[in-house]
Amino acid sequence: AIRKLDSGIDAIWSANMQVFRRAFPAFDPKISPTYFMPSFFGFDAHLEPHDGVLPLFVGLDGIVRYHGADANLAVLLSHELFHCEHAQRSPSVALEDPERIYKILWAEGLATYVSERMNPKASRLDVLLDGKALDARGDGFVRTWAKALSDCLDSTATSDYERFFSAGYK
Repeated sequence: AIRKLDSGIDAIWSANMQVFRRAFPAFDPKISPTYFMPSFFGFDAHLEPHDGVLPLFVGLDGIVRYHGADANLAVLLSHELFHCEHAQRSPSVALEDPERIYKILWAEGLATYVSERMNPKASRLDVLLDGKALDARGDGFVRTWAKALSDCLDSTATSDYERFFSAGYK
């Protein structure tokens, strides 16, 4: 599945970038270069700001591991590209003090909203990226999870971040 994804990622990326640039014409891909690489199952995609550059690292193996071989790549890539766009337009919001749970929630919610708008035919499961696991647990689980999240919005604890936002969340 990873090899198959690797063989088609250039075409998928090019098509997605064209759609994204139409929606966000000021987006500068030179400020946010994208690198496709193995993540050793550590991440699907990860923005790593450094010295005024906002590179996006895409782990093809992570995509397959966390989202499956049939992942909706248009949703995933528009979500991740929006994180880059957000950081380009509003670095003080997107990049400052990222450890606060409410800021992470805002950034992830905004990227999810944008990816949904850019992919109107995508299902709720596609837009939520890890939606199959959430959907299988039902709305009661989501309500419980949302309550737990709201109780720690000001938290800076790494354990809270990992609990709610890292791959393999608990």
